[in-house]
Amino acid sequence: MEKMVSKLVVKMTLLMLMFQLAKAAAPVAKFGCPDRCGDITIPYPFGTGKDCYKDEWKDGGSLDLTGSPFVFSDSWNVFIAGGCDTRAFMSGIEPQVLGCVPTCGNQRSNVSLQENNMCSGRNCCQASIPSLLQVFKPRLDPTNVDQGREACKLAVLVNRTWFASNISDPFALQYKDYVPAILGWVMNVNYSDDISFYCQRNNSESLKSECACWPGFEGNPYLELGCKGKY
Repeated sequence: MEKMVSKLVVKMTLLMLMFQLAKAAAPVAKFGCPDRCGDITIPYPFGTGKDCYKDEWKDGGSLDLTGSPFVFSDSWNVFIAGGCDTRAFMSGIEPQVLGCVPTCGNQRSNVSLQENNMCSGRNCCQASIPSLLQVFKPRLDPTNVDQGREACKLAVLVNRTWFASNISDPFALQYKDYVPAILGWVMNVNYSDDISFYCQRNNSESLKSECACWPGFEGNPYLELGCKGKY
């Protein structure tokens, strides 16, 4: 019976891609909702109670962010595959086919990293992820069944800075409970009559924007009438 250990591990940490909110003058939480949890400030559109945050979605513990305001950051994350005689790629993003194929070294010690501790392609390869990615669904397909029976094969979406600083042997990932990844956050805003704030799109094809109060205003641009004049 063939044995192939495929460990797909990821732990997501949240990167709030927001402009600076006002510290005191204007509300940062939705009316009637707590704005703090311990020492941590929680500005809207985030929240800790029912109807206190925007765009509710079912959290089923999967790596499918569809329907949420979150995306896997293509600037901070990288797709890493470790092993040999395998094709590693991300499925569920058709018609694109994104991934990599690590080449084989004679021994485990032949795992090769570049000077920046990123995979060079020998027993470890890497690939960039597309922008606005909301589904991480990795797949590992063996290319040589005979040589790949006992080998460990793994694929992760990981914070590239963390990987470069903490991993010298990609096979060590199989012993970790999780690895960190970074989420970006964007939302649709359409308060067209409000001149106290502005929004900018990530690119010309995206309807998702990041917003900020205009100079002279302060507050939370994601709340309706959330930007107040300073004077």
